[in-house]
This record gives sequence, structure tokens and C-alpha cells, in this order.
Amino acid sequence: MCTDDFIQAKYIMDALLRHQRQVSDEAMREAFQQWLDYPYYANFTGPTTRAAMKAIFNDNRASLQGELEGEKQSVQIINKGNAEATNGAAMKIWPAAVLHPGDIDAAIECALQICRFTHNNVLAMSGAAAMAAATSEALRAQTNGRQHYCRRYLRCAKGLSAGAGARGDDGRRAFRCPTH
Repeated sequence: MCTDDFIQAKYIMDALLRHQRQVSDEAMREAFQQWLDYPYYANFTGPTTRAAMKAIFNDNRASLQGELEGEKQSVQIINKGNAEATNGAAMKIWPAAVLHPGDIDAAIECALQICRFTHNNVLAMSGAAAMAAATSEALRAQTNGRQHYCRRYLRCAKGLSAGAGARGDDGRRAFRCPTH
């Protein structure tokens, strides 16, 4: 089982790869449709994403979190102000960095484009931009420009064995998956 933020990010990454790494309404709708179809959607969707899914797809399923969540966020709040900003955008923004390792400006732009669908407020977008920038820089330092290490990371993240202490072409440790 994966966290809701990881599985949403995976669906975003899959959709962006199918759409030539470009954030678009079509790509994001595909990603979010996959999330809506996910068996645990109702169990784990946060209030901001739930409000966005209601706005985008007219999805009115109740939260299985019940009274714990309630109606904290209206559909309107996702486009107005910061009164109820959440951290969900930062938690699922890694695709922006993985698609742009070492290119902080591109990672931030990609993050902001992704966020506008579900977390379109300055606090959430700022957090997502910071995470995308930091992760992009970390990937640049880790990969030294070698994108195949990012693919190895994604395989590990998907639960496939990337091999503990995998070595790069130059014999240096390229990536150590913390779970394998």
C-alpha cells in the first residue's frame, strides 16, 4: 500500500510521461481520473484535493474519514486565498523535480503548473516550489547529469528492485535505494 500523496504523484508522473513531459489540462485530468478510480481514494484523499476533484469532475463521494475531515474546504477555497492551505502539494510534487533534475527553474515552473489544479494558493504553491527546487538540486548532485539514475530511482519507488548500492558507469555508487 502507498500513501495517497505517493500514488497521486505516480499518476501525475505517468500522465506527464505520456504527454511528452508537459503539464496540460488533458494530462492532469488523466492523472486525476486514475486517482478517482483508485480503490482507496475515498479513504485517503485530503480536503483540498477532494474539493478540487469535486470542482473538476463533480465528484461528490463522501470522505471515509467522516467527522475527522467534515466539510473543511469548499470547492471555492481552492481558488481563493490562503485560509485553509494544506501541504498536499509539496508532498506529491516530486515528479516536477524528477523530470527536471538540476534545472531548478524548470522544476519550479512544472511544480506551479501541477499545483494550479488542486492547490492554487500562494502557501501551497510556495511549499511545492521549494520542495521541487530542493529535490531537483539534490537529483542534480546525485546524478551528475545522468538521467538513467532517475529512472533507477523511479523503479525503486515503484517497488521494483533497483539493487542496493547500484553502481554507475564510472564505478561510483550511483544510487542506494533505502528499501532494497
